[in-house]
Amino acid sequence: MTPHFYTDNATAEWESLLFWIANGVSLFGKACRHHSHYYCLDSYFTQKPDEIILSADYHNEDQLAIAEAWFHVLIRNSWESINMINWKNPSGCCDAQTRKYFIYGWLHKQMSPDEYMNKLTDYEDQNKPLNMITAIYLHSVCMNMILDVGFGPGNLRRTHHRSVVEGQPYVIAGRDLGDMGVPGIVSQVFEYHRIKEELTFHWFKHNIMCKDHPRICERGDSSTEKEKGNATEIPETSEGNDQDGFENANLLLLD
Repeated sequence: MTPHFYTDNATAEWESLLFWIANGVSLFGKACRHHSHYYCLDSYFTQKPDEIILSADYHNEDQLAIAEAWFHVLIRNSWESINMINWKNPSGCCDAQTRKYFIYGWLHKQMSPDEYMNKLTDYEDQNKPLNMITAIYLHSVCMNMILDVGFGPGNLRRTHHRSVVEGQPYVIAGRDLGDMGVPGIVSQVFEYHRIKEELTFHWFKHNIMCKDHPRICERGDSSTEKEKGNATEIPETSEGNDQDGFENANLLLLD
C-alpha cells in the first residue's frame, strides 16, 4: 500500500533547490545510495503558473529542441559531480535530468539552460532558508525522520507522512540508526518548531554536501560547520532499524 503524504500549500514566490538524503528507507534515498553515501540533487523545483504564457521563442519547437540539446550537454558534464541522478537508473544520464529542466526551467520559468544549471550549482548563498521538508515517524526513537529537504524563497512546506507526530523532534538519521542512516554522520536532531532556524542551508552544505564533495567548501568559506544551525547529535551508542513499512516513501512534489 502506498504511503500517504500531505503537503502544505506554497506561497506564490515558492521555488526550491531540492535534495534527497541518502537513506535506507525511501525509494529516492535508496536510489541515491547507488551514487552517494550522503545526498542527491533532485532538481530546482518551480511551481506551475496558473496560466503559462510563453514568449514566441518558447513556443518554437526548434528553439526548444536547441535548449534541450544544450542542457543535455551541460548536465552530461556535471551530473555526477552534483549528484543529480535518475532515480530509476542511478548510473544513467541524461533524459530524466533534461526532462526536469524542460518542466521546472523552460516551461514554468522560461529559463535558459545556463540559467537553470546555475540554479542547480550555485551554493554560495548560505542564507537560503529551508522551505521544504519530507518526513516519516520512527517509533523506535520517537522522532520524525527527514527524507528530503529543499532551500529557497517562500514558505516552509512540510510534506509529512500521516505517521508524523507534530512536536516531536526531526532527525537526519546517521550510522547509529543502522542501515537506514547516512553512514558518514551520526544522527542529527532538530526541534520540530525551530526546524527552519536550525536546519539551515549553511548547516546542510557543511555537514552533508561538503563531506561528499569537499571542493564545495573550498571557496574561501572559513566559517566552521556548526556556526549556523543548531543540530544536536545522538550519541553513537543509540541503536535502531525501524523502517515501519515505508518502503516507498517519496517526495511527492513531482507532478
